[in-house]
Amino acid sequence: MTQRSIAVLTAVGVLTVIAPAITSCTRQPAPLRAQQANASAESPVAAVARSEPWNLLSGSSIDIEREGDSSRAVAATVTNHSSARLGGIEGFVTYQNAEGADMSTVHFTADGDLAPMETGTIRITADAIPGVAGNGRVRITKAEVVTGE
Repeated sequence: MTQRSIAVLTAVGVLTVIAPAITSCTRQPAPLRAQQANASAESPVAAVARSEPWNLLSGSSIDIEREGDSSRAVAATVTNHSSARLGGIEGFVTYQNAEGADMSTVHFTADGDLAPMETGTIRITADAIPGVAGNGRVRITKAEVVTGE
């Protein structure tokens, strides 16, 4: 750092030397708070999981239990296409009859999580519908990155 004094001529003609002025300075490392802010910034996978989880998770089939003349989805086969463990999975199940026609769509929540690049069957909680569903499909609308173990 280079210093030099600055002289100021006041209104009454007195020459005053004021504190040294900094004329050059070397750049210092970023402050600790900036480093902490960068470290806590949301990861790209977390941002996509929050805003567009269907781009990270896909459902391929559901397991249906029949209760008398009604059907309830109890599990779904889901693939995690991301590089992070994902949990907090929610979405919609669309029940279909034996011919493949849509019967009803209901919200579901999933228990558990999926490791990166894993396909697995996860337990889901969904409302039962009247009638006999032969199959169905899953649409993921919510997920989050699971941190820690």
